[in-house]
Amino acid sequence: MKIHKIQVGMLGTNCYIIGDTGEEGVIIDPGANAEIIKKVIKSEGIIPKEILLTHGHFDHIGAVRELMEEYGIKVR
Repeated sequence: MKIHKIQVGMLGTNCYIIGDTGEEGVIIDPGANAEIIKKVIKSEGIIPKEILLTHGHFDHIGAVRELMEEYGIKVR
């Protein structure tokens, strides 16, 4: 299982994408920059299953809606 760490947004919040090529994975704290997050998901061949949030501050949830709509996934 691979862990991809991406710094997003003006605060450089850590977003993680966890999963292996061709397998289901999760997105953790997608705070901003949905396009960058989607690019990593596509390039790594990960199939997003859900979004996990550590908490609800703006810098951790900024890209949630776009990713939910793009992949038809839920948030926990």
